[in-house]
Amino acid sequence: MHTEEIRKSLNQACGYSPFVRKALFQLMDWLTLKTWHVRRELRKWMRSSPEKAHVLDLGTGFGHNAYWISCQKELFSVLAIDEKQERIVKGNAFVRETHRKNLLFRTKKLCEFKEADAFDLIICTDTLEFIKEDCSTIEHMHESLRDEGLMITTAARQYGSPSEDKKEFNRMGYKMEELKRRFKEAGFTKVKGHYTGGKAGKLSHSLGIGLPMKALRFSRLFLLLAPIYFLFAIPLVIILNWLDSHTAHLNGEGLLILAYK
Repeated sequence: MHTEEIRKSLNQACGYSPFVRKALFQLMDWLTLKTWHVRRELRKWMRSSPEKAHVLDLGTGFGHNAYWISCQKELFSVLAIDEKQERIVKGNAFVRETHRKNLLFRTKKLCEFKEADAFDLIICTDTLEFIKEDCSTIEHMHESLRDEGLMITTAARQYGSPSEDKKEFNRMGYKMEELKRRFKEAGFTKVKGHYTGGKAGKLSHSLGIGLPMKALRFSRLFLLLAPIYFLFAIPLVIILNWLDSHTAHLNGEGLLILAYK
């Protein structure tokens, strides 16, 4: 079972029922290391956020971050943007079925999206690497933020040369100083960054995602054993992800950037 097949299966599963989608979101929250880092920063931001904050999730994917934010405060309004129409259709169906009134999914080309002074917070997780016009996209996000607004971005640490095929451009990650410089050049007044995926994070990724993905690529029969595997793996992965997101790293496999307007 190839990675693209797994992604398609997850996308299909997100359309089955609100219960299945919520279960997948919970699994992603437990297993995905960068989610732990992003959620920690989001909780810090919410301590002093505007009561009726407007939030943009750029490159929302399945929408688990956008949904989580919309559940934190009913007065928040969350706009989730993605280029894949199928995800947006299923996202809005999920919104209707769960009666969420403060969350909207919209199809839009990411490098073109811009709404001046519209948002208090922008999150962009594992997306910039796949946008060829990343510098202009960051400039658009700076323009879209209100004064003192915050943009939270995650990206892979550079692990290869940029590649481009007929389907998808991939920058293969960034160097920390390079990515911070792009935000500063776009006009952000304060830019901070830290690494994600230290020793604990690498182990959690291997146990929670790496090994199951390899098993699925080898055989679909792993689906029968998956509940037993995750019963033992999830508690350990949660501990490792907590440790990684609450300790500083001199280096790591991922980057997290906090950019303030």
